[in-house]
Amino acid sequence: MTVLLLSVAALIAYHLASWSPAGWIWPISAAYFTAATTRHFLWVIGIGIAQLVYSAIDAQWILDHNIRRYLFHTLGETLLLAILIGAGLAHAAAQRWHRQQANP
Repeated sequence: MTVLLLSVAALIAYHLASWSPAGWIWPISAAYFTAATTRHFLWVIGIGIAQLVYSAIDAQWILDHNIRRYLFHTLGETLLLAILIGAGLAHAAAQRWHRQQANP
């Protein structure tokens, strides 16, 4: 969780310092996947939603120029976040299952 929170803070600072073509989720995708494997996955979902809302507000200028690009940006980031959290949860469940099979 600490790595995820520090990564989100660093990414926000990077975006505030200058315009960046980098997305909001993919630069810290490993942190999202790893945090989703922990028992704090509800916090991960909350942090991700907050970051997506901030991303949608930050990309507001795109909406004025190109609505398709804005929708692609916001929906793409949302889909990526859902995939990362889902994959992290699936990985954690598989690990638990393997441990239960090894220790009957």
